[in-house]
Amino acid sequence: MSSGRRTLLMTLAASVLLLGAIPFAHYLIRAPREQDGPADDPAVRSDLVLSEAYLAGEGAARRVEGFLRNVSSTHYRDVRVEFFVRGQTNALLGRVTARVDTAPPDASLPFATEPVPEGAVRIALSSISGIPH
Repeated sequence: MSSGRRTLLMTLAASVLLLGAIPFAHYLIRAPREQDGPADDPAVRSDLVLSEAYLAGEGAARRVEGFLRNVSSTHYRDVRVEFFVRGQTNALLGRVTARVDTAPPDASLPFATEPVPEGAVRIALSSISGIPH
C-alpha cells in the first residue's frame, strides 16, 4: 500500500470517527447533570426574585437600589443580591452586594448595595442567594 493511499485511508477513518463523536459530545454537553445543583440548593432557587434595580445617588454615594421579592411560603435569612457593575465601554468595573437580613414569605423588600465603583453606568444581576429558615 502506498504512503499516499495510507494517508488517505487514515484521514477518512479519522473523519468518520470525528463525525460520530460530535453528536455524542453535543449530548454530553447538553444533558442535565446532577452536579449542576439540586432544586433545593438556596443558590439556585427562584423563590427570591428581583423586582426592580437601578443606580441611585451621585458621586461616591452612588449605589444600586431596588426591591427584592420572596414569592414563596418559605422564610429566608442572610439574603444576598449581587450585581456586576460596568462602565461606559461595557468594561467590568467590579461587583457590589446588597444584604437583606430576613425575607419573610410573600414579602417585597427594599435593598441598597455598598457604593459602586467610579464610572459605573450599567448594572446586571449576578446572583440572588439566601438560606431557608
